[in-house]
Formats: sequence, C-alpha cells, structure tokens
Amino acid sequence: MNVVIRGALISLAALYLYVAYLVTHPNVSAAYRDYYILKNTDLSIAERKKLPSLQPSRDYSHKDAAIGFDRWSGPEETHRWNDGKSARLLFRLEQAAVAQAPRQLGLRLMPHGTQRTRWRLNGTDLGERTLAAEAQLEFALVPGLLRTGENVLEIDMPDAHRPDSGDGRVLGLAFKSLRLE
Repeated sequence: MNVVIRGALISLAALYLYVAYLVTHPNVSAAYRDYYILKNTDLSIAERKKLPSLQPSRDYSHKDAAIGFDRWSGPEETHRWNDGKSARLLFRLEQAAVAQAPRQLGLRLMPHGTQRTRWRLNGTDLGERTLAAEAQLEFALVPGLLRTGENVLEIDMPDAHRPDSGDGRVLGLAFKSLRLE
C-alpha cells in the first residue's frame, strides 16, 4: 500500500510541475501574450484582425478605424492623446500597397510640452525626434520596411507627464493624422 501511495504522490507532483511549466512557458502568439497574459496592450487580437488596410496617398485621422490605437486615449475633437511613456499605432497593408513601395510616412502631431521621442517601425529604429510645437514628422521608408499584413509603429516618450489640470493621464503626444506616400 505504501508503494501505491508514494507512486500516486510522485505522479501528482510530476503533473503539478508540468502544469507549472506550461503556465510559465505558454505556447501562444505575441499578440495573445500581450493582450491576455501581460495585459500591456489595449487592442485584442480580434480588433487587430478587423483593421482595414491603409491606402497610400490618403490621410488617416485620429478618429479613423483603419488605425489601431494602442495606449492612446479616446478621440477628442481634433486629436487623440497617448496615455503613458510609450504608445503604438497599428495598421494593415495589402500586398498591392506594399508593392507600390511607399517611400515616406508622415505624421501630424502636437506635443504636451517639449517631448523627446524615439520611433520604431516593425522593430526597425527610425531615430529620435524632439517636438516643441505642432509639427508634421516625415520618416523615410526603405524598401522592405513595410509588411503585407500588420505593421506596428512604436513611439517612446520619456518626457511624457501628467498635466497640471488634474487629468490622470500621462501625456506626451497628440496624434492628428497619418499618411503613407
């Protein structure tokens, strides 16, 4: 009888160790991990998949459903503020749009005070820019930087801070529009 109980305890311990391993090493996509496990994104996988594709040479505003706003507040009359020290803009492109090889990404932005910003597109560093007033930022796009499907523009804003008005958000940039040329 002792052997049976010992075997059952060892089997149960092995099962718990296996379950603990699976919990700490889930075999899921990065989007699933970000939204459901780490909770560091505002956009669910379904919302990301529903984004319509952008068309080059067209302006997309802060209210446009073709852009996924991750870590951004809701739209205001003329802009949308980020909320935190970093934010992301997600957009999709069809193969035909990528084949046109857009050479420039333009963004209309307004800073909350002077803001140093670091930009990455699909993990590739686009450089650092400082904004002190409303501006049109232009980024040159090398061939192969844009992808068919989802594209992610990441923005780090180390100077983002809470406004004196009692607003609880940490503001860095107000997004107004995006355009691919």
